[in-house]
Amino acid sequence: MATDTALAPRDRAILEFERTRWKYRGAKDTAVLHLFGLSWPAYIQALHVILDQAAARAYDPELVGRLLRLREARRRDRSARVVGFKIT
Repeated sequence: MATDTALAPRDRAILEFERTRWKYRGAKDTAVLHLFGLSWPAYIQALHVILDQAAARAYDPELVGRLLRLREARRRDRSARVVGFKIT
């Protein structure tokens, strides 16, 4: 289990994996299953837990910042769809 000062090896591997840009999500889903043994929803849950750790930001602040911005943008988009309008 990771502490506040260090990431677990799997957490580091997931962050390294997230540096890769994928053209098709299906290929990424398959890679996640083979590399980490996780389904896509389980992988996303694990990634969100990692992103919320201070150690992740210390490990790679640029990547974690980008992923947090993407997460927040998706959250805003989902909220806008529920309300019925798009926030720009």
